[in-house]
Amino acid sequence: DDEATDRAIREGQSNYTVEYRSEGPAGAIRWLQDDISVERLGEDEWLRTGVLTDITDQKRSELVQQVVYEISEATHTALDPTSMHRGIHQSLSKLLDAPGYVVMLSEPGDSGAFDFVYRVLGSERGSDGPRAMPRSRTARVARSGKTEYLTAADTARLVDEGEIELYDAFAGAWLGAPSWR
Repeated sequence: DDEATDRAIREGQSNYTVEYRSEGPAGAIRWLQDDISVERLGEDEWLRTGVLTDITDQKRSELVQQVVYEISEATHTALDPTSMHRGIHQSLSKLLDAPGYVVMLSEPGDSGAFDFVYRVLGSERGSDGPRAMPRSRTARVARSGKTEYLTAADTARLVDEGEIELYDAFAGAWLGAPSWR
């Protein structure tokens, strides 16, 4: 980074560090850190030597820690369930491509009828009340009692195999966790 090098020379620094995001050819975002050493060779001649380090995992870990904190804050500072779920959704969206966020409750042992208590799907917002969805991804989680993450490819495979039906247009990545009243 020529600007950072110029600043280091002006300020008499022999070393500096720069962090930045870079997008790879496949669109993957990586975080990089340049540790640069600047050495004067002559009147207007400088040698810049650096080490480039991929710090993506560190940045991701820091973001996960921040999101966990934000979710914790949302669960105990929200004035009502809607505010709590809005805060959780906003925090999770920093980690996941999560345009949709739905909270549905069901009675223990009932794996087909769900009460929408919070819903954001694209521009749709609100709660819908009870709805029967016996072959949904949500019903699958309720039956198993286990949290499940499905990629768009997982969802397509399960639909093709007849394991689930999509009750909404959203077929992207999906995370479901069981919760009963």
